[in-house]
Amino acid sequence: MVPSRFLAAGREALGRLLPRESQSRPYDLAQLSLLWPFRVVSPEQRGQILSNIETHLVRERGVIRYPGDRYFSADPNRPEGNEAAWPMGFSWLSIVYTKIAEEDLAAGRRSDVIASFKKAHHYIKRTEAAMTDGGAIPELYVGDKPNPNTPLTWAQAMYIVAVQSLENLKLSLDRVEMGSVAAEMEREGAG
Repeated sequence: MVPSRFLAAGREALGRLLPRESQSRPYDLAQLSLLWPFRVVSPEQRGQILSNIETHLVRERGVIRYPGDRYFSADPNRPEGNEAAWPMGFSWLSIVYTKIAEEDLAAGRRSDVIASFKKAHHYIKRTEAAMTDGGAIPELYVGDKPNPNTPLTWAQAMYIVAVQSLENLKLSLDRVEMGSVAAEMEREGAG
């Protein structure tokens, strides 16, 4: 068991740092771990982290890890704007929005449930659009090309968790007679 003083010190340090990832980096894909699976931030911090990631890191084929990332950069000499995009980030965002929708549902915030469901569904579709013709999810894309780590088991697993989480949310919506809302959003393309 972790002593409570260590937990308190960790929360205090996190509170001083957020919404930044670190002193040298304003945002990072890894910050999604604070939202899921760890759930260690306030709703306000969660909103800021999501806003930063969606505004600054989401790309066509995935989510970059952080601005200027040189790992598999299309141009390591000019990494800014040439970062590799990780499709797994879309699945991760879908999971986070599904978990937010579950919280909204438990709190009776119907319109928030709908908005979060739409976002979760949107990111599932973005993941599927980033799959290869054979349905594999690459580790990352360099420009329009998947790298050799295709399929990446971690990315495939995140997609499965995202789809299952969204399906479980739909079942919960059915139980509270909001299932027609989920079905309607899927027919419309929800995202």
